[in-house]
Amino acid sequence: QTGVRSPSRAPLEPAALAQEDKFKAFDTNGDSTLSVEEVTAGMPKTTPEAIAAVDLNGDGSLTYDEFEIGIEEGFLVAAN
Repeated sequence: QTGVRSPSRAPLEPAALAQEDKFKAFDTNGDSTLSVEEVTAGMPKTTPEAIAAVDLNGDGSLTYDEFEIGIEEGFLVAAN
């Protein structure tokens, strides 16, 4: 053995796990992005305008990073 250790990843916080689980559940077509329809089906209180506000690359769908920002910034609203 060379004594070289692979870098360890920090464990995800419970809130991050919940967000990742939501993202995967909402991604009904499995393309690793969320369409406006997928977001609003899972989060009916979220408007298309709010989704557009966090669609940073303007492609009409949300990546996981954009989804995470939308949750953290309060643009994407989960049903209570």
